Amino acid sequence: MGHRRHGFIQLHATQQEGQQAFLNGKVGMIVQTIGLQKYLASSAKFKVLTAPFPTFEPKLRRIPAGGNALFIFTKDPEQQKAAWEFIKYLESPEALTIWTQNTGYLPPRQGVTTDPRYLKPFMDQNPLMKPAVDQLPDMVAWPSFPGSNSLQIEQLRIDATNAILGGRQSPEEALPGTVAKINNLLGQ
Repeated sequence: MGHRRHGFIQLHATQQEGQQAFLNGKVGMIVQTIGLQKYLASSAKFKVLTAPFPTFEPKLRRIPAGGNALFIFTKDPEQQKAAWEFIKYLESPEALTIWTQNTGYLPPRQGVTTDPRYLKPFMDQNPLMKPAVDQLPDMVAWPSFPGSNSLQIEQLRIDATNAILGGRQSPEEALPGTVAKINNLLGQ
């Protein structure tokens, strides 16, 4: 369902529906992870471009960090040591170069993208990556709710957003009840 906002029509869809609408040329812009640039560029029947995330003056650009993480769960000291060595390898410039070239995700280590021994040649050959790299200084921690109910709270927020953007409820109808439920969960 489309909604008109500030002279633009906004598509409310699942991530997969939004990607397909973009690839079919039904929407002109999609905000996605840079990790999808290779897929989108190779799947589209038009030239895909990337751009910095828009800002609204005088607000500064703030991009929430996303991505994956590496964890060690074993309590066995020998397995911990082996896992730590493996993680150190995965975070090495050599491994991050392979990972970035094959996934399109940005490396979580400074200097790898500009070093000619590692990702600089790849970055030079893949200009779709440039806006993402240029925005790294604008990155902030992913916002999350505190406490053990954070996932439930996030789902309430998602449900309210979907109800509003899907036209099932107005903001005035959806938000007071959602706020009360969230505040209740935050207090637990």
